[in-house]
Amino acid sequence: MRDTPGDLTAQFMYMLRTGRRRIAVQAGALRLQNNKIETLENLYIIASKIVENPTLHIAWIDLSFNNLKVIDKELLQFPTLTTLYLHANNIEDLTEIDKLKSLERLRTLTLHGNPLENSKGYRQYVAGRLRKLKHLDFCGITRQDKALAKAYLESVKRGKLTLSEN
Repeated sequence: MRDTPGDLTAQFMYMLRTGRRRIAVQAGALRLQNNKIETLENLYIIASKIVENPTLHIAWIDLSFNNLKVIDKELLQFPTLTTLYLHANNIEDLTEIDKLKSLERLRTLTLHGNPLENSKGYRQYVAGRLRKLKHLDFCGITRQDKALAKAYLESVKRGKLTLSEN
């Protein structure tokens, strides 16, 4: 199988030209997994060509098994997003999570298989920064997780821990 480009727009145009359908949309989900995507530039524009008014109708985006290094702010154009799969990418910086804070409906997030997963305090940081999450990496977030997250972030705030120690 021929490699497809890492740029999302070029990849979409490639799929249109070749008849390959590696983007699937069903029941409010945009599935872009396993596409070697490196950037989410123009994701909203592409989604609007596939789904009428993606701002209201996309609740789940699967970007797993790609080559993303950052969490692109392009995702913030989907305020009804409840589920976001980002596992098995190349995201290293734990503070990339902060970009998702404005997605108030986000309840399920996957990040395992990214280098940031090896950061000290990873689960506490994510659970503390995205307080409305119910599931992280296919595991429920418990009350104990939330209490540990709160304590962890308070320690970071007081300077007892730094994110550089992670």
